[in-house]
Formats: sequence, C-alpha cells, structure tokens
Amino acid sequence: MRPPFSLQRVRYPNVFSLGDVGGMPNSKTPSFPLDPTKERWSMQFDRRKILPSLYWNRMQAGAGHERQFVPGNH
Repeated sequence: MRPPFSLQRVRYPNVFSLGDVGGMPNSKTPSFPLDPTKERWSMQFDRRKILPSLYWNRMQAGAGHERQFVPGNH
C-alpha cells in the first residue's frame, strides 16, 4: 500500500514527482509577499532599466564565468 503523501503516481507506478510540482504539504517554496497582478513602480523600473541591460549584456554576450560552459570558448 502506498503512503498517503508519496511522490509516486497512482496511475503510473514508475513515475515520481520532483520538486515544487509535486504539491506536497511540506513544500519549502516561500510565498511571494507582493501581489504580482498590481502594477508597481519597481516593476516598471525593472522592465525599463534592468531587464534590457541584463538581456543584452549578460544573456546575449555571456559573462566571463558563463563562457566556460560554452563549447569552443576555452
């Protein structure tokens, strides 16, 4: 018999749940303290100033410590 809180699927006994998607009652994910559906000045600032810089300078170009994981860039 399967325990009441198991990561094993009932329908597929060889499939197990991992991480937060399991919906376990002892989940360690903290709840976000702000309502993300309300617009805030900080969200506008992030969208206009931080995210473009992060995208073009870090994600597209890659930081020095990230280049070590790209094949051919050693």
